[in-house]
Amino acid sequence: KGNMPKTWRGNRLFYEAECALPRDPGRAAALAQQALDTYGELLPAAAKRRARLKEILSHSSSERRNPH
Repeated sequence: KGNMPKTWRGNRLFYEAECALPRDPGRAAALAQQALDTYGELLPAAAKRRARLKEILSHSSSERRNPH
């Protein structure tokens, strides 16, 4: 069994973070951070996906400060 390419693993983590966000912002943030770490330099700084992952991270931190 080979290793999953970083882009595939990053994509999987990205979509898992998106799906987890409405139910569990803390888990979504953890997945978003893992995705950013996995993508590393493969994801350009100006990429929309990188911006969305950072948005998920900031959304999660604001949820912790202001729970509904």
